[in-house]
Amino acid sequence: MKKKTRQLLILNGLLILIVATAILSVNSGYAKIPFSTAVHSIFQPHMEGTSVVVAQFRVPRIVLAVLCGMGLALAGCVMQTVTGNPLADPGILGINAGAGFAVMLFLTFFPVVVEGPISRFDQLGHQLFEGHRFDYQKFTYGAQRIIWGLFKKVVIADRLNMFVSVIFNGSENYGGAAVFFAIIGYTVQLYTDFSGCIDIAAGCAQMLGIDLASNFEQPFFSRNVNEFWRRWHITLGAWLRDYIFYPISLSKFFQKISKGARKHMNEYYAQTIPPMVALFAVWFICGLWHGAEWKYIVYGLYYYAIMVVGMLAEPLFHKVCTALHINRSGKGFGVFQLIRTLVFVNIGMLIFNAKTLTVAGSMFVSLFEPAKWTSFAFVKDVALNNYDYILLILCTALVLIVDICKEKGICMRDRIAAMHFPARTAIYIGAIVCVAIFGAYGPGYGAVDFIYAQF
Repeated sequence: MKKKTRQLLILNGLLILIVATAILSVNSGYAKIPFSTAVHSIFQPHMEGTSVVVAQFRVPRIVLAVLCGMGLALAGCVMQTVTGNPLADPGILGINAGAGFAVMLFLTFFPVVVEGPISRFDQLGHQLFEGHRFDYQKFTYGAQRIIWGLFKKVVIADRLNMFVSVIFNGSENYGGAAVFFAIIGYTVQLYTDFSGCIDIAAGCAQMLGIDLASNFEQPFFSRNVNEFWRRWHITLGAWLRDYIFYPISLSKFFQKISKGARKHMNEYYAQTIPPMVALFAVWFICGLWHGAEWKYIVYGLYYYAIMVVGMLAEPLFHKVCTALHINRSGKGFGVFQLIRTLVFVNIGMLIFNAKTLTVAGSMFVSLFEPAKWTSFAFVKDVALNNYDYILLILCTALVLIVDICKEKGICMRDRIAAMHFPARTAIYIGAIVCVAIFGAYGPGYGAVDFIYAQF
């Protein structure tokens, strides 16, 4: 008992020392920054002066140093435990060179470096070391996907950015109609930008004979927010599920709490306790993953609140539907669920893209002011003409049609591959020409970075 107490005291002392060292490191450097100013810069960054130094340089480096130290300590502990040698290290076992090369190859595989998909070594590693002969079908499928990704990015997302950025950056000058279309525009922009980048990356990998994990599965056909996030950025969701949600929700501590709660409350609500706690951790970390700003944390907690309310209200909602004889599996109810999900998602996009939470709140309020829906003069304030608007509508409709086909199990790539050579060639050339002619670049257009590459 004394030994365990002594070990706990040592561990707690080391933890306090790490925290103290991290705090002191914030003020270590060429520029001396008071502690109060540093704390303020972390939680309320303004991207200027000391805020940039603290939030963009010192804090990320401190966190990275702590994580690297934890990883090295854990690796050493595992190696010494497995070998039974307290002096064991990678050099003694002779695995440095091979492991280093494997990790380097995995980490530097260019299709997954920019935005993903987030690939795990057990899923991708073996493909990198296998021999790959030239596969004509994979090569053509990869080329198709690259062209499709470029179409979504260059033709739709970059052109929408010219409209969305003007409204969001000067939202105080526009009314409800402008805000409404800007929110929808940003949702479409983010989807086509992110999925377009994933398509380009996955297409490059497929041309090399390597299949990457799927990252999108028609998320806008989801019937609830839970399903939406299972279809959007699938690899990130899988990582958060496997390494945060399951370890917390299935831990002995929370299972014990759930078991004890069954004695005092309904079994359904008792079972929801572990998932509710785990979801909070998931969405809090998801918010921080996007950025060290309060709006991103609120963005994550917003979805957490929706999911928790849905879980708690499910028994009551089921009773109401039963009493009103509502067929929850019918098409009409499905349409209602789809629209409801789109509303929730677009509100989340507003929080995500607004400059601050205050701006997001004012933009949301403007949606419910009838007087601000009378003017559509904002159409002339952006660098888009009628040609651009028509092109956006037609191209977005094309993306929607393709997603509908995917949702119904129709593979457009297989359909194109089954065509005769002249027809296939005409489609490929037409697609390339379409991207080259209608892409938002050149005079009057500005280059736009991939959105998710900024996080």
